[in-house]
Amino acid sequence: MKCHRYIRVRSVLLCLQASLAGALIAPRPAFAEVKIQKTITAEEAKQHVQETNTVCGVVASTRYLTRSKLTFLNLGRAYPDQPFTAVIPDAVRAKFKNPPEDLFKGKTICVTGLITTHNDKPQIVIDDPAQIEERETAASTNSPPAESPAK
Repeated sequence: MKCHRYIRVRSVLLCLQASLAGALIAPRPAFAEVKIQKTITAEEAKQHVQETNTVCGVVASTRYLTRSKLTFLNLGRAYPDQPFTAVIPDAVRAKFKNPPEDLFKGKTICVTGLITTHNDKPQIVIDDPAQIEERETAASTNSPPAESPAK
């Protein structure tokens, strides 16, 4: 009687092991988290921390700090009331043809990347100059909007 019970318990354990092994080996469906990149304003950036998005706005103030070797592009309003900042480390700053604080001041730009915070202010740290795109504003263009061709 004990022998049969031992065999039965061992059989159940082997079945469980086989099921577990099969579950571990079987291919799993991909459930990767997909973040859809969207364009947001500097003011909206605070609600999108830890997301990769494109933040657009007018560069209200800029600053290059020689001590930390960081360039700051403040969108929306001037420092310290800026709702969003693009931070350019010195190694990336060197890749710009002109100093970014001169190149972008007063212009409308869009910055793409992971939104993080520093001192409770949203920011994107720039790894590549291609993350910053200058946009033309409606006031800066003298030509009327292009019309679609008639069909």
